[in-house]
Amino acid sequence: MIPDFPMQKAKIREFFDRFLLEKQHEYLGFLSSIPSRTHHEGERWTMKRADGSSDSSEYNTLETVFSIDINDVPTLTLDKVMQKLDDAAREMAKQMSQGIYKSINELTQKYDQVIDSKGKGLTKETFLETFERVTISFDKQGNPIFPSLIMHPNTWERVREDAASWDDDPDFKTRHAAILESKRIEWSDRESRRKLVD
Repeated sequence: MIPDFPMQKAKIREFFDRFLLEKQHEYLGFLSSIPSRTHHEGERWTMKRADGSSDSSEYNTLETVFSIDINDVPTLTLDKVMQKLDDAAREMAKQMSQGIYKSINELTQKYDQVIDSKGKGLTKETFLETFERVTISFDKQGNPIFPSLIMHPNTWERVREDAASWDDDPDFKTRHAAILESKRIEWSDRESRRKLVD
């Protein structure tokens, strides 16, 4: 009879699971900072927004293959196993990020939140127009919690120098400050309504 080591196997599996999760977060980059919750049952999930609207959707399947060929076992090392896990984590992160961007694209289209820059890329005007449309929250000290701005690296290279000079434009600064103040009022109204409901 071949001896079994259930406790040791459980610890090894826990180590591998933790490594897989950490690598997924690493490959997701800033997307891993999006708040998440684990659901242990059900077939649908609902997202509720700050404005009170909500969307319900079915879960998407994310999957990848992790396998070890029997012929590789004689020369199998921990490094080789970790590389296979790393490959699996990279594939899972790729599927997750594609799913997130797909959902964002669908929702922005659905709620008419698409801004067409007409080939000009990110300009002061498109930035301010975008800023007007997003929801901004504030911390306990009243500081704004700005959302992340995602763009292709090539786009950033094109606009980086121009964007650095925007703060030197008095008109831009005035309009930006006015939008921010309107966001502060909107946030205060949302917080007041939320406290009344609680």
